[in-house]
Parts: sequence; C-alpha cells; structure tokens
Amino acid sequence: MADWDPKILTFYKEVEMLREGRFPRPRMLTLFPSYFCNQDCNGCLFSWMNKKNPKKMISEEILKIISEALDFGIKAINISGGGEPTLVQGLDKAIVFAGSNGMDVRLLTNGKELDKQLITVLISHAKIVRISLDASNKELYRINRRADDFDRVTKNVKALCEEKSRHDSDLIIGIKYLVDKFNKEDLPRAVGFAKSLGVDYVEVKAKRAFGPVLTPVEEVEVEARLEELRKLFPNFVKGSVIKSHLNVPCILTPIHTVVDAYGDVYLCCYFMNRKADHCIGNVFKESLHDFWGSERHREAIERIDRKKCNVFDCRFHKYNNVISEVLGHKDFFPNIV
Repeated sequence: MADWDPKILTFYKEVEMLREGRFPRPRMLTLFPSYFCNQDCNGCLFSWMNKKNPKKMISEEILKIISEALDFGIKAINISGGGEPTLVQGLDKAIVFAGSNGMDVRLLTNGKELDKQLITVLISHAKIVRISLDASNKELYRINRRADDFDRVTKNVKALCEEKSRHDSDLIIGIKYLVDKFNKEDLPRAVGFAKSLGVDYVEVKAKRAFGPVLTPVEEVEVEARLEELRKLFPNFVKGSVIKSHLNVPCILTPIHTVVDAYGDVYLCCYFMNRKADHCIGNVFKESLHDFWGSERHREAIERIDRKKCNVFDCRFHKYNNVISEVLGHKDFFPNIV
C-alpha cells in the first residue's frame, strides 16, 4: 500500500478542471462549530482563539450551513475544531440531518461529551468518529490535555465501541495520538491501550509549531518505533511523526472548504497564522454560490505561502505532491486503460 492516501486520485476530474482554470464544487465541508473548549491542551493551535474570542454556533446556524452545503453538492462533512464541537447545542440534530440527506459524516472530538444520546446518533448517522487521547494513563493525559478526564473519556470510547458492536454498525472509530517530548516513550503502551478499547485504528501524528515538540532526531527515533508497531498491529496503526513538506504549489484547496464558528470560509483548516489571506467569504453574509471561484478566491489561492504551509503536517502536502508527479508524467494517458 502506498504511504499516501490513494483516494486523492479519485479527484482526477476536479484536478483537471483546476488545471484548466475552472473551479470544481468541493466534495467535503470541514465545520468548526465552536471556538470554545472544555480542555486546555498543551500545544493546541486554537487555544488562544478559544479563550480570547469564544463562540458557539446555535443549532439553526449549523442546519443552515448544512442545507447550503447540500444545495451546493457537497458530499461529506467533517465536524471538528477549533473548539470542542460536542459542546454545541443541537449537534446531534445536525448529524442526523446531514446523515439522513446522504452526507458522509466524520466527527473529531475529545470524547468527554460522548453521552448515550450522541452515541446513538453517531452509530446510525456517522461514518467516522475519532477521539483525541494522547496518553495511555491518567498522568500523561493530565499533562498533555490539562484536564482530569481520562477515565471519563475512555469509558465513553468503550461505550461507543460496545454500541457499534451491538448494532453491527459500519461506523469507524479511531484514536488520535499526538506525540511530543512528554509522551513519546508511551507510544507502544498507547497503541496497545487503544486496541484494548475496541477501536478500529490509532492515528499517530507529531505535535507541531509550539509546545514540547520533538526534535528531528527524536522524530526519527519515534518513527522507527512506530514502524515496529505497524508490523505488530497491521492496518491498525496509521500516521507518521516525520515532517511532511509541500514541494509544489497548493492547487487542491477547492476540493474541500472550511467554515468556522463565525461563518468565515477559509481555504483550509491551517488558517490560524494567515487568517486574512485565507478567508474568502462568510456564509452568514452571502452564499457559497456568490464567492466560490470568485476573483478573491483565486487571489487567495495564488497568495498561499508554502513556508507557512510547511509549519504543519497537512494531508494536502502529499496530495499535491502526488497529483503533480502523476499528472506531470509524460506517460500518463488517463483515457487509455
């Protein structure tokens, strides 16, 4: 299996449109319904925003955005943050509405508010739920997430997995493990612990930008340990701690869109160090139809600074690199089987 997600090649037609100067409709909406959190994680990219300008969407706002997304032809919604999305009132109704109308729903959460009602909704209307854990024990959890919620979160994860099994659901449940200097030695125990919870996978990434981040030497050491875990737990351990890099211009942002709690629309989820340059409109002030593919949208894409992109590990790094290599190959004839 390739070390990149091959599904990006299913976006070939959209890429061809972009290369011809046309704009495809996005397939996925990433929604940050909240700039408010019930934890204070070490190294969180949105911590200052959650404290300085807290905001939670109301149910009507979320349903309006989903309705417009459906009208715009968007096929999937990724509900994350920002802040903690499960703190938003009416989130369960929004998930039911999106799922019932054919959208693929993914929820990224810290898991603290995964109550019985939300679990029931997720089992029947979501495709993926990923819970951020970052530890295999209370002490490390408290250090990394600055909250004493380890027992509560792991109990909720077990309950979600048990309900999935009881209903023979196709829901995919994962654990995210963000590695830094504090928890790098815990990684083998964390993978085993995630397995014991009954989840389908654990995704490992390195903490970036600020906080107790790994050094390049530590990255190599942790990656070697991670490779051993991949062999021990095939198809269970995903991700990498090696820094990704965007080597070509980023042209793929139009295959998805990002809306935050204020209704602002951004090119991608890594907008916090360049909000003005990456904002292309606001869904509470105008329709996606009004500004998608507009001059300001095109100018925002042209202004993308790869140096700022490379501060983070973005899946679009590999997507762009792969697409550029495949489509630029002289022997690439997509119509010849």
